[in-house]
Amino acid sequence: MNKIKKIIIILSIILLLIIVAIGIYLKKENNNSIIFEDENADVEYVLEEKIVPIKNMNDFATIQYFIEKYRNIYEEQNSLAMINILDEEWKELQDTTINNVLQTLQQWQIGDEYIIPEVYVKSGYTFSKYFVEVKQPQKNTYFVISKDNVNFTFAIEPITNEQYIESVQKGIPKLVEKELPVNDDNGFEMEVMSEEDIAQEYLKQLQFYLLYDNETCYDLLEDEYKKERFGSYEEFQKYTEENKETISDITLMSYGIELGETYDEYTAVDTNDNYYIFSTTGLLDYKVQLDNYTITSDEFNERYKEASIEEKLFSNINLFYKMINTKDYRHAYSHLADGFKDNYFKTQDEFELYVRENFYNHNVVTLNNIEEKNGIYICTVSIKSDNSVSAQTMQKTIILQLGEENDFVLSFEI
Repeated sequence: MNKIKKIIIILSIILLLIIVAIGIYLKKENNNSIIFEDENADVEYVLEEKIVPIKNMNDFATIQYFIEKYRNIYEEQNSLAMINILDEEWKELQDTTINNVLQTLQQWQIGDEYIIPEVYVKSGYTFSKYFVEVKQPQKNTYFVISKDNVNFTFAIEPITNEQYIESVQKGIPKLVEKELPVNDDNGFEMEVMSEEDIAQEYLKQLQFYLLYDNETCYDLLEDEYKKERFGSYEEFQKYTEENKETISDITLMSYGIELGETYDEYTAVDTNDNYYIFSTTGLLDYKVQLDNYTITSDEFNERYKEASIEEKLFSNINLFYKMINTKDYRHAYSHLADGFKDNYFKTQDEFELYVRENFYNHNVVTLNNIEEKNGIYICTVSIKSDNSVSAQTMQKTIILQLGEENDFVLSFEI
């Protein structure tokens, strides 16, 4: 009987060693991550051993909720609610009470206009810490957010730029999992982002950079596109300055998603029919193009190739006025017929002056009639100042010649 017990003990030890070995192997295979499955919730958690960029858009949406709640509580000057969502150790360290909490947090105040360009996370089984950058027009603010995944509670700790950088670059020695007790203000439900929400978030971030941070925005432009569309940072600054009113009113109208092996592509279209193309290699890691004509996609080229003459003519005329709408006079000028330029606009500056004085700030084009003479198309178009009932309208005759592939040249009545 003792012999049997010994055999059972030995087998148990061998089985335990095998389980540990498998665990170590899986840990290495998952890029320094540990995978934990919650059998009850049917959810798989990936636990990172180091601080890494956030990967899940729903996590990002939940972080947005925490930051917005913090912002709203501060705006409402609700001292009790603010005390309830702040980290306990931070409050003790800062000697923060209900009487001085709002004054203490003045340097971490968040205004109406902000984006969250960066979030890093250190994950545990039941507890996670998020390191969050909040970018505002005049400053950046930084926070550590603790999230209890059992009680569905959170706590916020304001930190300095130096503390944020040190945490992100060096990490934290160990994540101590702890419980955050429930109070009246620190509860949450996991937020969910749809594909439309994701496209909207990218567009919101781009709009912020265009308005408040040209240098970062210029760096976000796809390299080939940047060179072809602007050529220099000065030209890009000119674009943002001249289009500031339009940029301020960017509103998502439609979107599209194309999933790829190395990156995903989100295309956002605003209410002025302007296209913004985001090539994403990570959740908040992307490159962008500000139109769909400077570098045309294979899909566009194929559609254009199969299009009817009327569709090609309207596409080209609409494209020409889209360039005018975004003050892209260089590309618009390049599509003018040589003889037309020689007669009326010997320089791009002359063309730009004429456009500013004779077209609307925003031009909406309708193709009314087409006549063809020896491969030259005479098109009658209506041009409206916007889509409203009270919009101003003008009629124009445009003479257009189709070139190779999707190229074209045109002239118009003066």
